[in-house]
Amino acid sequence: MLVSITILAVLVLLIAQLFNSASGVVTRGRKGIDADSEARLVFDRMATDFSRMVRRKDTDFFGKDTRAARPMDGNDQIAFYTDVRGYYSSPSPTVTPTRNQRNAISLVGYTMSSDARGRPQLARLAKGLVWEPDGTWPGLSHLPITLISIWPNLFQLSTTNPPSYSGMLDADFEVISDSVIRFEYCYLLRPTSTSAASVADVPYNQSITNHSTVDFCNDVAAVIVSIVVLDNTSRAIVTDYSRIGSQSVFADSSTGDTAATWTAAINQPNFATSSNIPKSAASGLRIYQRRFSFFGDGT
Repeated sequence: MLVSITILAVLVLLIAQLFNSASGVVTRGRKGIDADSEARLVFDRMATDFSRMVRRKDTDFFGKDTRAARPMDGNDQIAFYTDVRGYYSSPSPTVTPTRNQRNAISLVGYTMSSDARGRPQLARLAKGLVWEPDGTWPGLSHLPITLISIWPNLFQLSTTNPPSYSGMLDADFEVISDSVIRFEYCYLLRPTSTSAASVADVPYNQSITNHSTVDFCNDVAAVIVSIVVLDNTSRAIVTDYSRIGSQSVFADSSTGDTAATWTAAINQPNFATSSNIPKSAASGLRIYQRRFSFFGDGT
């Protein structure tokens, strides 16, 4: 009887371990599917915005290495005019623009903010414009007027307590993803030399060398966006995002492959400890990168 009980106990233990292993595999698979779906939604939205961008010399673009001349340490910010629908909620005049007054061009932007619990989230701006500005509703401005001169508080965080739902002061921002904890982009620039050797050896130049400022009409061939996604299950158990959502863990974009750099970081044995997050949450991190091309196909 003792032998039978021992054998039964061993079998129960093996079965329990089998179920635990199967449960772990299913959980990791579900986390991966959730992260993949979230990244796909974000990139699809960006693809539409970038594909319809107004890329003309007489309109402004707010980004790294542009006229804004503003450093972006940590999460990046970007804003541009594009042919998509925007919101007409801020400011709020007595009479909203009629259908004929509304411009087909809107101001779109992306930035990172925080929710009421301090957790990072990706916010998107879609500000509706009008054909003829009347002092209340802004229209499409042309150079030398810059975006920041019209909307100086465009990327200002919410000052209310608790903060607004989007975490931003501007009411035209909305949360596009509460799973993205890091947002970076860099440029893929066209070659500065038209020689056959230059084009063959280095078809594109990721650095800003030999380019005075980023000029979307002449310089930029593509924008490469990198994001870090943490599924909602893992997000719920993280209490400190001060490191995991910063450049101290995920370095700023440079001339190299950002996704490869970030992947190497999370593969370090002590990554969870150095990032100050639970190991189970660290295993749920997913890195995604996509190129949005302005010349030819994008990948």
